[in-house]
Amino acid sequence: MSEVLSEIDVNRLSNAFRHSTDAIVLTDKGGIIKDVNPAFTMMYGYTSEEVIGQTNRIIRSADTNASVYEDMWVSLLKNKQWKGEIFNKRKDGKEIPVYLSITPIYENEDLIGYMGLTIDLSDKYRIGKELDLQRRFSESLLSTANSLIISLDRKGRILLFNKMCEELLGYDQSEVIGKDWFDIFLPEAVRDNVRGVFEQLVDIGTPKHYENDIVTKSGTLRTILWSNTTLKDDSGNVIGTLSIGQDVTEFLVLKKKIGRSEQLAVLGQLAAGIAHEVGNPLTSIASLVQLLQRSHDDQDLNEKLDLIMSQTKRITQIIRDLVDFSRPSESEEEITDINAQIEKAVRIVQIDDKSRDINFKLDLSLGIGHPFLIPDQFFQVILNLLLNAVDASIEHGDTISIRSFERNGDIQINITDNGIGIPPDKIDRIFEPFYTTKEVGKGTGLGLWVSSGIVNSFGGNIEVESEVNKETTFRIKIPVSKNGGLK
Repeated sequence: MSEVLSEIDVNRLSNAFRHSTDAIVLTDKGGIIKDVNPAFTMMYGYTSEEVIGQTNRIIRSADTNASVYEDMWVSLLKNKQWKGEIFNKRKDGKEIPVYLSITPIYENEDLIGYMGLTIDLSDKYRIGKELDLQRRFSESLLSTANSLIISLDRKGRILLFNKMCEELLGYDQSEVIGKDWFDIFLPEAVRDNVRGVFEQLVDIGTPKHYENDIVTKSGTLRTILWSNTTLKDDSGNVIGTLSIGQDVTEFLVLKKKIGRSEQLAVLGQLAAGIAHEVGNPLTSIASLVQLLQRSHDDQDLNEKLDLIMSQTKRITQIIRDLVDFSRPSESEEEITDINAQIEKAVRIVQIDDKSRDINFKLDLSLGIGHPFLIPDQFFQVILNLLLNAVDASIEHGDTISIRSFERNGDIQINITDNGIGIPPDKIDRIFEPFYTTKEVGKGTGLGLWVSSGIVNSFGGNIEVESEVNKETTFRIKIPVSKNGGLK
């Protein structure tokens, strides 16, 4: 039973039709347009006179497949309505995406036509295309960037891990997403410190730049320089971090080598000058001393001449050490058996009479790698440290222990003696050139300096701990990044 509308209701419907911001078209049941509202003429560019009496084909777009309209009529006959997104066409030929809703119009329960309501989706499609473009750009950037790009949530769990991260660190993205970055990639020795830096970034937004070592899946160390920023939600609350990292491992190694090369260049000039200016006079002095010793039987005079000769030899040795340190090595780096070099050095030191009462204890790990080093230089370092240990043990100690192993990304060699030790006020100076704790005439003060320079050229360092009259330990550390991969 139909409901009779009052005049007020009719006016309301008429106003809604005329003033709607969405385009409305009224057709008869055959699809002939009977009326359109002002929003329709504005959307499509036609006047009402141009479209009334036409069918909806006047605004159809070639971008909308004919099958869509077939499905539309099937739905109208079956379900009495249809709605969906299609493309229509303006009078000027411009294609516009619209949301179309079609509902039937009844009079006295008889179908007399249809009402179509269209909403312009141009802004939505434009934004969608822009977002899609941004998405594809972001995906391309992440996959091709020659930088590490990671994102962490506030708890340090990995949200983003780009292609460069996979290639450098050895993990597939699926292995690490959602996992704790610090537990997987930070060396244990620095983990707490770097986590504190991360928390500072989350809390106050700094540091913007930070450099630290990370561990790859294979166990090697890489030094990364990070540029950091925080990620915030719509309310301005920090929800995580985004960091872009550059691998500077090789750069730092090169920087050390360049610094050492500059140092050696200056020292080489100094050594050459000393050798030239001092070498010839020393030879003359030594010759005159020997001549005097052969021509005199005076015991007191000969003792003084012996002292002159010994001091002349000391000066000569200092010059030789300087030249040896500054002269470019003719050898090249090669895969080096660390343990074999240690054993060779021990055998040579044991020949010395000073070592006859000393017990050498070797604890050499068979599992350490074979790094790329200059074997002769490494041997020189071990030999020098062993000779120092022997000198420290002559009167007080009886045991020298040598241990090799890997720890925290380093190949480490510990040489420990239970000799006289090094006083606290001297330990900070032992690597300075010409500084020695030995008696006058028993050391040039260049041995540890030379050894430290050699180890630094390998990308490593030498550390020392000592207690007077108890023990002294020298620790040589060489990064596993020098590892040649052999076990």
